[in-house]
Amino acid sequence: MEIDLYRDWVAHLSTELMAQGCDTSQMQSAETVVHAYFDLARHQIKALPRTPLKAKSFSCPDDLLPGLEWVEHKTRTGEDLSAHLDRTPGIPSPHDALLNDWGIHHVHLGAELDPDGFVARTDPVLFARFDDNNAYFISVQPLETCSRQHLIGQLHDNWPQSISHYRLSGILGLSMSRTDPNATAPQRCNVNTMIDLGHGVVYAPIGGGYTASGLSREVVSQADHCAHTLRKMQQSVIDNIDTIAAKAKDKGLPFPDNPRFELHVDNGTLYVVETTCMVAVPLGKL
Repeated sequence: MEIDLYRDWVAHLSTELMAQGCDTSQMQSAETVVHAYFDLARHQIKALPRTPLKAKSFSCPDDLLPGLEWVEHKTRTGEDLSAHLDRTPGIPSPHDALLNDWGIHHVHLGAELDPDGFVARTDPVLFARFDDNNAYFISVQPLETCSRQHLIGQLHDNWPQSISHYRLSGILGLSMSRTDPNATAPQRCNVNTMIDLGHGVVYAPIGGGYTASGLSREVVSQADHCAHTLRKMQQSVIDNIDTIAAKAKDKGLPFPDNPRFELHVDNGTLYVVETTCMVAVPLGKL
């Protein structure tokens, strides 16, 4: 029997990445492809209708109001916001630390599309956090001047329930509080830090933070989970090969003595298909 679901899945992800403009030819391992796929997905904002909520102190320069109104409209209607995000997919941005640490996107407020399909870059930008129901518009500020403490403080002051499960209970404060005036400074040494807002309010990284390798912890966790699930699916096919062969023969399909299986993905559902008789076995979703 020939079957390698992980290999086939990585090939599928590579095709998906290339379709989104990401060059996978220089990626040196299957794991690199998987990490790149989940990292790109993490940097995108899932197209869902959301309610835009603005912080009490929110303000926006007059010249950026048309772009802000466009983002608000897309947010309410659930349109894709990719045109307002980083231009180059699959290439780490110096601003990734803000998203990986604190789950906060920076959104450009250009009011017109450039020829490449992205809005004109702006600075200041909109800092916002998105969940499945709401979009929390924190502030419009220059990329290089807004602090993490300020952004998390605004989330805490305006929508504390939205981040309550990241608040560390029973902690009065940090003995050494790390201050970082630059919200978009690259994370150094891949060290996960907490935010101490004072008065016993301390938050763990809302975005999940980093692994020692420098990858997003959430990305590594997703990749490991999928690899584990695919191994279980593959073993299930191997363990049930006699049943699969019997069902194929019941349908009059010539099941081979040395079957060769390939993974197929259809709208997120995984199937394994024997390439000679084309019998398909549903495996479920990852």
